[in-house]
Amino acid sequence: MKIQLFLFCFFGLLAFQTQAQFKYNDLSDTQKQQVKAIEGAYNTTTGLQSTITYNEYILEITFADQEKQFLPLVDIEAITINENNGNYSLKLHHKGGWDYGGLYSIMTKQKAETLKTELQKFLDNLEPFNEKTLADLCDAVRYLKTSKDDDNFYDFEYKMLRLAGITDMDNASYEEMKTKMSFLWKLHSNDFQCPLATNIYPNGNFLRQLARADGEDAFELVLDNYGFDPNVIDPDGCAVFDYLDAQITSDHSYAKILIEKFKKYKAILLKYDAKTANEICGCTKC
Repeated sequence: MKIQLFLFCFFGLLAFQTQAQFKYNDLSDTQKQQVKAIEGAYNTTTGLQSTITYNEYILEITFADQEKQFLPLVDIEAITINENNGNYSLKLHHKGGWDYGGLYSIMTKQKAETLKTELQKFLDNLEPFNEKTLADLCDAVRYLKTSKDDDNFYDFEYKMLRLAGITDMDNASYEEMKTKMSFLWKLHSNDFQCPLATNIYPNGNFLRQLARADGEDAFELVLDNYGFDPNVIDPDGCAVFDYLDAQITSDHSYAKILIEKFKKYKAILLKYDAKTANEICGCTKC
């Protein structure tokens, strides 16, 4: 299965979309000032004339020759200062165990400390999993729209890749995408939820939404290419396997074709070692 998918069928079911906080213009005035403070501190300490902006959870650093560097900002555990032949740089350490290098050619350690302080202020004020972002992601999963930024990707897929720190969609390796996306899902599966049910869609994590939307390509995409663990316990105490079992055996008088769809997704889950909540944690609620 290809990582990049063209959505070949879209039935026009559109929900009202909450504007997610992705772009620079969506930042608060305080956050914009903090980005400008990072830019000012960096240019002062390096003597460069770079432009720094924020775009989809990533700092974009553009130099006078138009060369760019990208510095992912989500799930950063620590910032360290590194020295090489008298020049200093900042390194951002991700909770997943990998590092991001950036903001190079700083002339003194003291100036590097100043820049680190300004960057940390912005990180402390960044809320990547805010209510607007998560509401937008929930709608994107349920309605399987393509991304406005790159129509080779589903909208939810593109946004999650940016949250995972993928800066170059076209050239990132399969291994990098799977490692970072599976860790993002593992760390934030409790955030990637739709808390409100509708007459069609359940509450619960994104795997439940994809099964109900009958997004088979997307369902296998996140399980296979991105390594999403299906054995996540939702706030109701159930896993996606329990949800599908409940729909198959329910007395809601689902049409036969819908029951067959639920069985199809249950069979897919079994290929990825999906379990019931009772098997996962000894829970008895489901």
